[in-house]
Amino acid sequence: NALKEVNRHDIIYIEFENESDRKQAETCFEKLEGIKEITAENKTLTIRVNDVRKTGNRIIQILAKDQIYILKYEILEPTLESIFMEVVK
Repeated sequence: NALKEVNRHDIIYIEFENESDRKQAETCFEKLEGIKEITAENKTLTIRVNDVRKTGNRIIQILAKDQIYILKYEILEPTLESIFMEVVK
């Protein structure tokens, strides 16, 4: 757990109803401050952020304002594999 905290990177996982909504959200998020990386795959976005609370709240506000329907919103804990890959970089 101490290793996870030292190498912490917050990840937000969002699943959308369709690819069109995912693409629309991705375009909105690209300009958002606090985002390190966005990975898109089919109907999902995996977003690495600096501060999950601050950026996560802003993401939710954008989704609501633009009326983009989501199926799932999840904050992911770093895995040992992702920590290893981060340290090795």
